[in-house]
Amino acid sequence: MNRTSIAALFIASAFIAAPAFSADLCSANLQKVKDDLATMTTTPTASKKDIQTLQESATTAQAKGDDKTCIADSTQALKIVDDSKKGGAAGS
Repeated sequence: MNRTSIAALFIASAFIAAPAFSADLCSANLQKVKDDLATMTTTPTASKKDIQTLQESATTAQAKGDDKTCIADSTQALKIVDDSKKGGAAGS
């Protein structure tokens, strides 16, 4: 095989693997949000409500096959969780 063929195979495999990776990241993020919500005790009510709203939105997006929205919403929810753990302001 020449270099062009090998490069084409790598590019093709990346495109094939990308949707599976997106779905896995979406699922992993949602599980982490779920786990964090279950163990949170000192989070302000407003932050917890924001996290739950984003979790619901991400779950709906996942059910529709919209991995991009699922990842965006679940990542934002995880950021709020991290900010809450650090004592920072949510959404900053």
